[in-house]
Amino acid sequence: MNTLDNLINELTEKQSMEIFDNLTFIKNPSWKEETGEYPEDEDVDFYETYNPDLAAVLQYAKEGKGIYTKFDDDDGDIAVESGYHLCNRIGYYVTEEPQIEGVYFKEKNLDVGNHTPSD
Repeated sequence: MNTLDNLINELTEKQSMEIFDNLTFIKNPSWKEETGEYPEDEDVDFYETYNPDLAAVLQYAKEGKGIYTKFDDDDGDIAVESGYHLCNRIGYYVTEEPQIEGVYFKEKNLDVGNHTPSD
């Protein structure tokens, strides 16, 4: 393992939150299907675990976009982690930037609804 891998593997929760909060999130087009606009009071960056959202997440992964899974962790908290995971998943976030490995944090420590969305 090289030095960069060591640094990535040793991200603290604070570093993970800072990285995640500064990514450019791709808005989920499903949120604006009814009205043609994104609702202001919803987490429009969030993708569900079923189609058509799931199909979109898998396509974005093939295109090299960053995938981050929101899930119930072993402590009963909601957490976010790098990558596409199936176990205890709640949903996904997709970013314009390639995925950054080693990101993990408990959602209660970050206002996940305040990302920099792409247009």
